[in-house]
Amino acid sequence: MIHFVAYRIQTSPTGSGIAVIPSAWVSWATAIESLASLGLNWDDDYFPLHLGSGAAVPMTNVSREGMELLALGSKALERISVLDIRIQVIDALGDIYERDLQCIRPVSAPAPARAV
Repeated sequence: MIHFVAYRIQTSPTGSGIAVIPSAWVSWATAIESLASLGLNWDDDYFPLHLGSGAAVPMTNVSREGMELLALGSKALERISVLDIRIQVIDALGDIYERDLQCIRPVSAPAPARAV
């Protein structure tokens, strides 16, 4: 079961405008407000699955059988440079496991070609 979910968002230098995005981990509701402040529209530019405390998570070892947590359109990808999701799950024995999912990262510049 889901124990806790948090989001971290950083805007791209060209896409932030006057939006103020918290730099810390934030709740789902604050993440939605942050994305909207970037001029992004729900369902058109982004759709994050809401996973509240107590939500069931299907057990799987194969990624294609998992669940889609986030869908992003091209406009969102232009305006966001970093988007992470932190998920804590609790198993039947009460053990808590945590994963940070790096959904978006800045594109790194290719290494310069070296003369041979």
